[in-house]
Amino acid sequence: MAGQDIVQNMIDTLGQSQDRRFSKALAEHFIDIEERGDADLLKFVKQLSGHVMYHPPDGGDKQDWRNFFPYEAEQAENWLASLGADTEPHLALLLAFFEVY
Repeated sequence: MAGQDIVQNMIDTLGQSQDRRFSKALAEHFIDIEERGDADLLKFVKQLSGHVMYHPPDGGDKQDWRNFFPYEAEQAENWLASLGADTEPHLALLLAFFEVY
């Protein structure tokens, strides 16, 4: 025990002993599962919505989901900054999902 204390006192800086070294790979944001931000995800959703078809229950013409997202993909970041209390419920739910995702 006394020998270990002597060696520990000889170490000048933290991190020289293995048990005090912090691995960068253990840092909180070393690798994020999803590295895209809200604006990037909104762009993706807008582009994807053009490929997902909606079939009305009354048998009318099928259409895509682009009308549900009232912004252009290139303007997603500006649209996101202008949101307020009057945001449509389906968009507020989508943005809440992005926050927990």
